[in-house]
Amino acid sequence: MPPPERIGRLLEWIRQLGHGSHSWRFVRRVVVGVTGGLVLLTGVLMLVLPGPAMVVIPLGLAILALEFSWAARLLREIRRRVDEAQARLGRPGPADRERPVKTGIGGGDSDGTG
Repeated sequence: MPPPERIGRLLEWIRQLGHGSHSWRFVRRVVVGVTGGLVLLTGVLMLVLPGPAMVVIPLGLAILALEFSWAARLLREIRRRVDEAQARLGRPGPADRERPVKTGIGGGDSDGTG
């Protein structure tokens, strides 16, 4: 077990780290960058592997956008292009869609097969 004076110095160093806003910003930036980068990389891998890549990639960009303006710009551009594509196809956006109403016994299809 380390001597108490070493523990005291370590605790004092941690307290000083908290007061220096510059160092906490750096730590936050690193944590956000690593976390968002890993989520984004996972999403890119899901393009060729099984998984919801079209959900995970924007999630990774949203995490990165917390600290990096390039990720926020890229996320806005992707959202704009998706909205344009939906408009060209005549599909309603997520807010315009109606939820399907299930009929029949037990919430299945009306012919009783579902």
